[in-house]
Formats: sequence, structure tokens, C-alpha cells
Amino acid sequence: MPRTKRYDRRYYERFYRAKTTRVLLPAERRLRVAAVVALAEHHLGRRLRSALDVGCGAGLWGRELVRLRPGLRYLGVDPSPAAVALAPRGLDVRRGGLEDLAALGRARFDLVVCADVLHYLDARAVRAALPALVARARGPLYLEVLTSAEAVEGDRGDLRRRSPGWYLELFGRAGLAPAGLQLYLPPGLAERPAALELARATGRSATRG
Repeated sequence: MPRTKRYDRRYYERFYRAKTTRVLLPAERRLRVAAVVALAEHHLGRRLRSALDVGCGAGLWGRELVRLRPGLRYLGVDPSPAAVALAPRGLDVRRGGLEDLAALGRARFDLVVCADVLHYLDARAVRAALPALVARARGPLYLEVLTSAEAVEGDRGDLRRRSPGWYLELFGRAGLAPAGLQLYLPPGLAERPAALELARATGRSATRG
């Protein structure tokens, strides 16, 4: 019987904190978050005021977002109790998952982050997740996904290696337009940029899973 993967304290220590096994250096994360913030604000036409981080882990994105934009309203959700316990003090990180986003009511956010999550879900769960994420987005969505086109370091357990085209087709069906750096614009906002600011591509059918 296969062993169930556990998102416990040891998991987060291994992949996010330990110097010899963490996947991303703090400096690399700071640069990535800064780039996403700048691009998101370019499309919004103003500074970020709020962010929703789905599958936020120990809140590392939240820490950088609040550092860059003091006063930003940040909400992180993660199903792991260990992740919530490890989140920086003062950061609003709650236990929950994609299926719990409806409980937020009509709340919408300037930036929706879902990093390093979708490629661990089965195809049905990915399709169900997208409308829930888009419904929470007032501004761009950062959907960081690993595909079959790149080498993978770190956690390979339960990883689904799908093609880039699979995701692009599925995102397109959800009304999302790719704007670079794995940032996607929701309906309405996607109509504002110049044509060549948005890169569109198609791949094999997303219905194949």
C-alpha cells in the first residue's frame, strides 16, 4: 500500500528551510515576488492593496508581499496544520484549501497566488480549482506550475507531468490570458493590454487529463 505524503513540519523544513535541501533560496524568492508585484501593478494601474495566497505553505510569499507593500491585506490558506503553525507571526494564514474559497463570500483580491500547487492535483481537481481562483481575482493571478517541459527539483511525490499546452488550453477556457512570468489576467483585465503584451498558445486537449 503506497505511503501517503504528509505535509508536516519535517516536509516544510526539508523543502523550504534547510540550506542543503530547500528548493529556492530566499534571495531568489524575493526577486520572483518583486517581479510579480511589479507586473501585477502594471496591469492594475496602481499599487497592490490585497493578495490571496492559496496553498501558501508556511507563508513565505506572504512575508515578501507584506515587506514590499506594507499595509497590504494578505490572506493565506493552506490545508496543512503544520504550515499554518510555521507561518510568520502577524501574517493571516488560515487552514483551508481550494474547496474552501467559497467561504470567502464576495471577497476579491488584487493578486491571487497559487504557486507550486496545481501540478500535484489530478485533472478533475485542477478543472474545479480554476473557477474558484478566478472568482476571487480582481487583478492578475500568479499560477506557478511545473510541466513536462522542464527539469524538476525538490518534491516529486504525486507530481503530474502535464504539457504546457494542457494548462494553457485549460486556462484559456477559464478566460485567463497569459501575461508572462506565469501571471494570468482574468476576464475584463485581459482586454486592456496591447496585443503583443499577451502570449497565447495552444496544446493538446485539456480534456484528456
